[in-house]
Amino acid sequence: MGADHGGLHLRRSALSAVPLLTMMAFGVDPGYRLANRGNFTISPRMKTTASFLLLFIALIAPVNAEDASPKSVLTRSYFTNSLRMSFVPIEITGGPTNGQGVWFSIWVTRVRDYAEYAKANGIAAKWNSNQDPNYPAIMVSWQDATAFCAWLTNKERASGTLGALDAYRLPTDHEWSCAVGIGRKENAEATPESKSDKIPNLYPWGVQWPPPRNFGNFTTIYNRPISLSELPSPVSITPVGRYSFHRNGLCDMVGNVYQWCEDWYNEKHQIRTLRGSWNEDSRTGLLSSHRIAYDPSARFVCNGFRCVLANTAPSSAKVPGSP
Repeated sequence: MGADHGGLHLRRSALSAVPLLTMMAFGVDPGYRLANRGNFTISPRMKTTASFLLLFIALIAPVNAEDASPKSVLTRSYFTNSLRMSFVPIEITGGPTNGQGVWFSIWVTRVRDYAEYAKANGIAAKWNSNQDPNYPAIMVSWQDATAFCAWLTNKERASGTLGALDAYRLPTDHEWSCAVGIGRKENAEATPESKSDKIPNLYPWGVQWPPPRNFGNFTTIYNRPISLSELPSPVSITPVGRYSFHRNGLCDMVGNVYQWCEDWYNEKHQIRTLRGSWNEDSRTGLLSSHRIAYDPSARFVCNGFRCVLANTAPSSAKVPGSP
């Protein structure tokens, strides 16, 4: 680790001469013995020279990003946070985070995760607090989800779990598309509404129909999407991670619950975007490009959210192994 000198992080090699130069600059006799020559005297000219040298070192010594404290966690291929939420890097193509790594939670936020936030902030049980701890947190609005991300960011920055520039947030609509494998097939700048259901016959599991067995809870009974009238009553969600993982290491990219995204749905800026699906009974509803939207304050049994972890200085957040 480099030392902090005047607000700059200096390399250890640059600092090796700083103690002597500092004493010389301020006229302090260091009392060093050099090759048995005894104590030496610092002349006014030496003081002036040392002052310039010290300033020169401070100005040109390169910043070592590895010495920043606390360090970013976004150099890892896998990260588990203080709530035991696990994240994997997804490479983003297009949009504001083009070419950067955004770390997606491998599952939607669970009851056990949201319960920590609710307890710390005195949140009333407007959500499914009495569900199994590994079920998705539902009855959560877009506003609730963004507040959870802000709380967790502050909590883990304070504890040193995250780097100073690391932050949790909701994924953007385009980042979600990259995670489900259609990012290169869509215009990152277009509104979610204009892209909804526009890529036919492409699903999170591929192109086959009906869906493969055990890919999501929409196939619980007949290995095909089932109508709500066929579902047991009451309609239920399932614990996260119960079904097959997507190729990017994520689960529940279809089925279980809809997931809030950061974006407005269209240019009216009145409703927010959700991705994924919840007990859909149509091929359209299970498309990778499928979207719906609700008011940011809406709380429904079909709505949950998935966190992502990103760096607020995007140029420093690369997917491990990428050029």
